[in-house]
Amino acid sequence: MSQNQEFIFPLNVWDKIITNLTGSSWINLQRTCKFFYFKSNIICVKNLEIVPNDGKIEERNKKPMMKNLQLTSDNKSGIKFFVYDKLHIRTQRPISSIFSRIMKCNLEELIIEYNNLTWNEYLFLVDGERIKKLSLEGVNIKHSNGDSVLLEDIMSQIPEANDIYIFPCYATNETFSKMCLLPRKVKINYLWLMDFDRNFKAFEVFDYCKVVLNQESSFAISFAAGIADGRNIHDFRMEFMEAAKRNEWKCKKPFVSAVLNFIVEKIHKTYPPNVPAMIPMTINRMILSNYK
Repeated sequence: MSQNQEFIFPLNVWDKIITNLTGSSWINLQRTCKFFYFKSNIICVKNLEIVPNDGKIEERNKKPMMKNLQLTSDNKSGIKFFVYDKLHIRTQRPISSIFSRIMKCNLEELIIEYNNLTWNEYLFLVDGERIKKLSLEGVNIKHSNGDSVLLEDIMSQIPEANDIYIFPCYATNETFSKMCLLPRKVKINYLWLMDFDRNFKAFEVFDYCKVVLNQESSFAISFAAGIADGRNIHDFRMEFMEAAKRNEWKCKKPFVSAVLNFIVEKIHKTYPPNVPAMIPMTINRMILSNYK
């Protein structure tokens, strides 16, 4: 017969538990210590979504373990959360009150749309380096001094990610060279790096593609308006083509004729918040089995 847990863990034991638990082990511990965790207002959530408050989100009966949960950014309940699979932030309103209630993240998927993070908040969300999918659309990550976090620092925290979309991207002239040296546990299937604040040498981008992409990967790069004009895009494309002609990926046929497809077009859209028009260059690397 099961029995309620009537004691409280010593603080040092509690800290050790919080620091080292994964999502699955947390759930197992909840199942054996139900009384303690329920009384402590801690909910283990597989998929947490933070949404705009449109008046339609009803307060759900929160259980110690939940598969899906939606919260508005102004939710002020005292419950804390352990999010162990996916976090999707799709509100532009400040979410600091929600962050203060997320006790631990053990995420595989992080999606944020048009919100801002501090560097420490980003580190907290990707803690454990388990991220498989990262999508930062219209997201600025800043250090405490107000400087934007560079792309290589963002990428350094996600060695297991194979699906990556980052817009905008802040960089230096050494960004792609540095990213080539970052440890990676998997190849990348989908890599879109959009709205760069500077130009790059095409061969450095090409070298990075060789290091991180799979044989059937989609890669896209774009530059912010005012950074890359039509001529710059043309030069970048020609330099990339020259690198490809050297067949450095060891395809049976010349890489440029076998697998490269360039699409260059101007896009004029208004995003919330306003984002300048972009000139993207998309490189789709699709290698058929006979080109391996």
